[in-house]
Order: sequence, then C-alpha cells, then structure tokens
Amino acid sequence: MASQEELELLGLVPGALVWGQLGKNWWPARVAWTEKAPAAVKSAEKPETALIHWFDSWEEVSKAPTKWAYGWLQFNKIREFEGAFQELCKRNRSKIFIDSVNHALKLIPKFKPEGWEEHCAPSGGDGEKAPKKKK
Repeated sequence: MASQEELELLGLVPGALVWGQLGKNWWPARVAWTEKAPAAVKSAEKPETALIHWFDSWEEVSKAPTKWAYGWLQFNKIREFEGAFQELCKRNRSKIFIDSVNHALKLIPKFKPEGWEEHCAPSGGDGEKAPKKKK
C-alpha cells in the first residue's frame, strides 16, 4: 500500500484531476478520497496503486461517493490532467468521452484548453457512440 506521503510526492492527492488508462484509452478521472469509498472498494487495494474515480454518469452521482465508478490504478497508468490534456484529449471523439472531459473541466474553470471546443463539435457517425467494454 502506498503511503499518503508517496501519493503526495506523485501529485496524487484526493481531488486532483488526472487521466487514468483504461485498456488502451485514457479517460478523465479524479483521485478519490479513500475514506469515502465503499468497503468493497477499499478492500480491493493493491500495492503501488492509487484510488481514482471516473466521471461516468457524473451529473447523477457527483454528490454520492458510494455510487462513483472507482478503480485502483498503478501509478504508471495515471497522468496529470492539465499537463497531458493536449496529448490525450483528442484521441477519442465519443459522446461519453467528451461528456466526461467536460465534467472534469467544470472542476477547474480557469483551465481553458486550446482547441477543445472545436473537438467537441459533432463529428457525425461514430462520434456519438460510447466506447466498447472489454469482455
């Protein structure tokens, strides 16, 4: 288990916005407050990981930490949100991805990433599809 000091040195303090790698894709997430997580989530902790939560269905669950979609990610599967934004935000045009990024951006209103509004323009076709889940 990583100590609080280790997490702080890595910039992985609760509330920090990050990118988390899920399969081949990177998704916006936030470092979660372990003490607010359900017991089942806490018990799944592995060494050298940080607890994050994703922004799926964010409007519905934002005030209910027990309903958040959590994940324990290895440190190398987590990147700083603002610093990696330009590199990672343009890889996905799905509606669920754009919605997730927009939810994250609401938490940092001073951050105005260049080109994001153009990226959000409807692309037609598969731009509206959610990513497929691995089986």
